[in-house]
Amino acid sequence: MEEFGAALEECNLIDLGFCGYKFTWNNKRPGAANTRERLDRAVANKEWRDMFPTGTDNNFQGRIARGFKFEERWLLEEDCGNVVDEAWAQTGGADSPMAIVSAKINHCGAVLDAWGSSRTKPEVAEIKRLKKVLERLHNGVQNEATRSEFLAASK
Repeated sequence: MEEFGAALEECNLIDLGFCGYKFTWNNKRPGAANTRERLDRAVANKEWRDMFPTGTDNNFQGRIARGFKFEERWLLEEDCGNVVDEAWAQTGGADSPMAIVSAKINHCGAVLDAWGSSRTKPEVAEIKRLKKVLERLHNGVQNEATRSEFLAASK
């Protein structure tokens, strides 16, 4: 992390900040062994900030329909790459390079969301239920019973 911070400083880059849940990754271990981190960051230099004074990472992420989440298991589907390639190629013609990229990202998100929802398997509801159980157990009182329940739900 120190090297990352040094690289940001050397390049005069500043974190654009975020809104929403503080962490984007969780190792799902119970109690003191639990680690939560924010892995995704958006950074910019002063010149960019001067051109886009209200810019934050949410300006670029939040335009896709609320609730869109990329499912890692989609990468196991043979046609996932083709879906992204085709969606990316379908969008263009905006006024500026940034608008073009933003439109392409939004379009890819919408297409992936529709494509992925057609592949949702019945176990997805169970996975979501278990994630809620894990979060409840992690945030609750830690004892032998909750640790056992946490490990069972994790498996």
